[in-house]
Amino acid sequence: TTIYTDYGNLDKAMEIEEHALQITKDLYLENPKIWAKNYTLMLSNLANLYKRIPFPSGAIELEEYALSICNNFYNINPNHWVKNYIIIINNLDTSYYRYDGINVKLLHLLKTGYEISKKYFGEEDKKTQEFKHFYLNIKQELEEA
Repeated sequence: TTIYTDYGNLDKAMEIEEHALQITKDLYLENPKIWAKNYTLMLSNLANLYKRIPFPSGAIELEEYALSICNNFYNINPNHWVKNYIIIINNLDTSYYRYDGINVKLLHLLKTGYEISKKYFGEEDKKTQEFKHFYLNIKQELEEA
């Protein structure tokens, strides 16, 4: 789909992504353990396209669904799922911030991302620092409001 998005044909890119998502969803429903990562990736890909058209509510809905799937598998096998979990949290917190503004939901998600990143990658990790910085800024803005 990259070639279609690069040349501005978002309709064709969405058609392909939606078709790929349906195939992956069917596979996921048959065997969630095998297909969950691919399915959450496909949900994220389509969400990214939705952000470009823009269709923010659709993007957030897909990202929230991807996060719920990822959260379930992360709780079973954190070491295997941590990177995907962090990516999905990061995508969703960006969407919340961009489209919903500063709120408690965003703060909670950032805190979760920070705690998980710190636990698995350490306090000095770049992504951990990004989560921490964003979390503390949002927390301060909410306290001042």
